[in-house]
Amino acid sequence: MSFNDLPALPRLIHPDGNRYVERIMRLGRVAQQDTPCVLDQTYGSDYWQRLDVYLPTTPQSSLPVFCFLPGGAWINGCKEWLAFMAPAITRAPAVFVALSYRHAPAAKFPAQLDDTIDGLAWVHRNIVRWGGNTERVYLGGHSAGGHLAALATLRRDALAARDLPSDFIRACLPISAPFDLASDDPMRRQKVAAFLEDPEDVTAASPIAHVKGNGTPFIITYGTEDLPEVVPQATQMIAALKSAGTSVESLVLAGRNHFDTHEDCVLPESPWMRRVSTLLHKTVANDSPRH
Repeated sequence: MSFNDLPALPRLIHPDGNRYVERIMRLGRVAQQDTPCVLDQTYGSDYWQRLDVYLPTTPQSSLPVFCFLPGGAWINGCKEWLAFMAPAITRAPAVFVALSYRHAPAAKFPAQLDDTIDGLAWVHRNIVRWGGNTERVYLGGHSAGGHLAALATLRRDALAARDLPSDFIRACLPISAPFDLASDDPMRRQKVAAFLEDPEDVTAASPIAHVKGNGTPFIITYGTEDLPEVVPQATQMIAALKSAGTSVESLVLAGRNHFDTHEDCVLPESPWMRRVSTLLHKTVANDSPRH
């Protein structure tokens, strides 16, 4: 299960990406052995429609729930890429949910958005069994996973279609994510072409096009040495969210590249981990207002 039956995945486009995957997979195997977990919970019939639940060592109730999505340019990535994060999150204490989704080009948009929402619906229905509190659910993701986390948060219509409250996600925390798929960056165009069934879906698939009326806080993280299109897209998204009246914070990680921003996030001294720890310790009463 989990690591043991994982199919071979394509190599990442970026040369540093494959070394990153090797590192996080190695750390993830250890983390999965050392952290209480419930593996391969299915939220659909496809192999990739699965999630893993990681728990604190001591069982507790009414815990915050942090759901996270992997990157991989929508053509790659899996929940096993996230296992290395589990010890840092469960120590908060919190429930950590690592969520896989179907890959392009075999599955085109909106399949990945649908999977994200269906995974969240599974959490809404089931997480209380493992001590999670459905009023304390947070959503994050790295790279393409951060894009999907942002889009799922902003697409209140998609949440409503699964009978999820519009405020089910208490805060969204994308790391090194694209927010505007109409970007002119050549590599981004290559990735988007594999992701979208129809080029006209670019607006529907771009989080920056859906900020109006949003009330969910955002914490947007990126590195100063991130992919070329990530930094300007992050600053544009932050400005768009602020213009829409959204509470938004930015964490700019000096000297960190696209893969460092994810690997470093579990370090106790990292700005991201310190911010997440504060967020997860908030009580429902002190959390952002329901809307």
